[in-house]
Amino acid sequence: MKKITLLVCFVLSSMISGFAQDGGKIISRHGGEVIGDDTRMKFEFVSKGSDLMFYPVAADGSMLKTVPVSADITVTQILMSETESYSGIQYENGCFTVHRTSDVPAFIISVKTSYLDKEVYVKYKIPGAIGK
Repeated sequence: MKKITLLVCFVLSSMISGFAQDGGKIISRHGGEVIGDDTRMKFEFVSKGSDLMFYPVAADGSMLKTVPVSADITVTQILMSETESYSGIQYENGCFTVHRTSDVPAFIISVKTSYLDKEVYVKYKIPGAIGK
């Protein structure tokens, strides 16, 4: 009976850890996906309608002790060659927020900022987006 109980516990714990990682993606506190490959800082990306939010986080998805002051964000739209550029977006309410005026979905997003006196650049293609 103990062996069966241990086996069930092991199987359930394996399933839970598999769901938490979501195929290798880190899901953070705001429900977004952590993007970037910098070893010091990444961004949790959250999309709510036409608003795009970028929460600076540590490489493991945890909160940073110090955060960048501003960021430059570029949004390329699906099936269009148009890009929207936002310079000097200020860190407010825990994130950098872009309020887009276009209803055309985003295809590729890039974020550039400085963290601990070094440039951090993240380029992210939205999963499932079809574009040029």
